[in-house]
Amino acid sequence: MRQINGAGVFSKMALAKIGKTKNAVITSIRNPGEIEVLAGAKNFALIDVVAPREIRFARILFRMAPSGEKITFAEFCRAEAREVTSADSAAQQLEKCAAMAVFPSPMAAICRHFIIRLINVWHRLISLHAI
Repeated sequence: MRQINGAGVFSKMALAKIGKTKNAVITSIRNPGEIEVLAGAKNFALIDVVAPREIRFARILFRMAPSGEKITFAEFCRAEAREVTSADSAAQQLEKCAAMAVFPSPMAAICRHFIIRLINVWHRLISLHAI
């Protein structure tokens, strides 16, 4: 989709959906072009929050469970390594995105703990079919 509509396409879609909402959080920004689009929005701040690899792997397993798909930890690590950097401007470039953050990951350690707790609560709610 980025190759056809430009590197910032997902951010443009998110901004259109948000509209004039006063406060919003956009997650999983994976390309510098997305950040460039968002930077044009009023009061934008990029915070790099990276969950530990084991938690990211657990999330993938959780999302894959209903379909019966499986992935090993080694396969997951190889897939993640491909997302870190790329010469393709339309590809995922997590390393460049992290470098563009106003609040890099070490400064976001407190946020990370809070986010992990929120994710755990979210997973419990989903498992209870409360949502």
